[in-house]
Amino acid sequence: MTDLARLSQLSSRTHTLVLERKRLASLSPHLTASSQQLNQIARNLDQLRAGIEEYESVAGGPDAAEHTKPLRAQWVRMRGMLEGELPLDFEDLPPPPRPTLPPPPPKSPLLTTYSGGDPVDTPYTDDPDGTPASDFDPHDVLGQQHQMMEEQDSRLDVLSHSINRQRDISIHIGNELEVHDNLLTDLDHQLDGTAGRLGSARKRLDRVARGTRENASTVTIALLIFILLILIVIFKT
Repeated sequence: MTDLARLSQLSSRTHTLVLERKRLASLSPHLTASSQQLNQIARNLDQLRAGIEEYESVAGGPDAAEHTKPLRAQWVRMRGMLEGELPLDFEDLPPPPRPTLPPPPPKSPLLTTYSGGDPVDTPYTDDPDGTPASDFDPHDVLGQQHQMMEEQDSRLDVLSHSINRQRDISIHIGNELEVHDNLLTDLDHQLDGTAGRLGSARKRLDRVARGTRENASTVTIALLIFILLILIVIFKT
């Protein structure tokens, strides 16, 4: 595995962790994010930064900076997404080394003289030898960028499925809460009806008790008269 491929995989894994952290923060903002996950992201960013610097220092030349340009952009983007969460002494990615300019080609005469002595114009070229200035192949860089974009798209698809699952779970929980709210509302209505019936029964009992207190003297007199009659009958016999 080449250094660029290894760094690309590390960048993709780190980007997935950052997106997952942001997703959890958006779903549950009141929860404290895991410090272990943040430490892992910080270690990955350090490894990615060191790998980029090492590759540029070893490879050298303008090709190295072009090859690491997507990785640098990804590193800066992830660093910005974690603004305020990383330690204050977190080391930033230094700027890429400035490419060294190739030595100027030897000047070729603009005029060539034939044996006859007549000057003839010759076209001027920056590369008089006809050899390419470097072995830089833009197709390789485009291929690497395309591969990185495909990996990021796959990670985003996984993240999208996870968000959809969370949304479905939230909808299900909302439906359950609505059902329980309806049950509690029905129970409240039933309790109100029971309380009304108990109040009516208590009022009837109060009326009976009040009537009993008002007629107590009459009942007592009638009872005494009845006892007196019984005694009279007994003594006469």
